[in-house]
Amino acid sequence: MLRRFLIAGCLLVIIVPFVFAMGKAPRTLKVKEEGRQAKMTSKSLTLPVIADTWVYAFQPERNYGSGGGWRDITDPTQAKTEPKMFLGFAGTGIEMVLLKFDLSALEKEPPVSSARVLVYNDYAGSDAPITVAAHQITSDWEENKVTFRNRPKIGPALSTAKLQGHISEGQAGKWYSWDVTAAVKAWQKGEPNYGIMLVPQGESGVDFDLVARENEAKSQFAPKLEIEY
Repeated sequence: MLRRFLIAGCLLVIIVPFVFAMGKAPRTLKVKEEGRQAKMTSKSLTLPVIADTWVYAFQPERNYGSGGGWRDITDPTQAKTEPKMFLGFAGTGIEMVLLKFDLSALEKEPPVSSARVLVYNDYAGSDAPITVAAHQITSDWEENKVTFRNRPKIGPALSTAKLQGHISEGQAGKWYSWDVTAAVKAWQKGEPNYGIMLVPQGESGVDFDLVARENEAKSQFAPKLEIEY
């Protein structure tokens, strides 16, 4: 009788931890698997600009695709400035920016969840604000041929951003961004990629200097397209 009791007790000591271990293992494994899966499905992509320029209503026939600075285009006898674009208003003359990005790395799957265009402002002579809308461009254009008069067609505004803040020469600049998810989703589905146009709202205001892709000294501040899957 004593032997049976001892045997039963030993079996109980062995079985009970085993049962508890069996109960815990699946929960631990499940947590690890879920964590690994979440990391695998998260993906982001930054695409470079392949064409950028601006057009100016006050000079409707002029092309600025070379990225020349303001002194370059107003008085060639002055020392050259660094390549840049202008967005806003010079007096009552509106200045719009056109951007096109290399989409060769944009995958068809998984679907894009969000996307934004970013530009870098490295000088602003005023603290006055302006509001700028981002539009999907719906017809073709060429960087070294586009002017205000022959500028491409655009769709409705995708999003707007408020630009404001005085920035002196030599000061750190700031990034501005616009949500362009709808346009990138359309490109992912096969619509032609003609890029994005940034259009100031209103009839007058101030302008902001933006780093152009031709500025090799500030290549890290060139316009870019950030995509999240």
